[in-house]
Amino acid sequence: MPFSLKPHQLVAHWIPGFLVLAIVLLFDLKSDHSHFNHIVEVVGKATAGLAFAVTAFVAGQFLDALRNLIEELISIVCPKHAICWAYIWEFSSEKLDKMDDFYFTYYVFDFNLALALVFGLASQFLPSFSWHLPVWVWYVAVAALSIFVLDALSLRADIVRLSKGVPPRK
Repeated sequence: MPFSLKPHQLVAHWIPGFLVLAIVLLFDLKSDHSHFNHIVEVVGKATAGLAFAVTAFVAGQFLDALRNLIEELISIVCPKHAICWAYIWEFSSEKLDKMDDFYFTYYVFDFNLALALVFGLASQFLPSFSWHLPVWVWYVAVAALSIFVLDALSLRADIVRLSKGVPPRK
């Protein structure tokens, strides 16, 4: 059975999941009672590392599921800006690969990274974490979040155009 996920598609899901878990882990390790350290003590470093990697993928899939739901909401609330998914069945394999390689994967990556930053940074306000980020980190994070959101919106606009047979902006 062929494996349908390409490496860059896998990265578009795994890296955002890893980012959100890494941010939460950072807060956890700085707290008075680290949950992660307790897990490492119970199951060992190798098992905890493997569990972290698997959980990062699941977290990335969760972020992507949220992105999918937002796509559905956009198509209901603002049909003019909906992606015409029929292109998947109408495009040639070559054109579909180009859409995926140059637009869609990077859109998913940017959107999921933006969600990861939002969830990761929001986690610092959970009562179990006593340590908080310095102000300069917030500035960097908000700047990165803004760049990812703007790029995702730009890529999405091109995907909407391409899915409706309109050439992308130059």
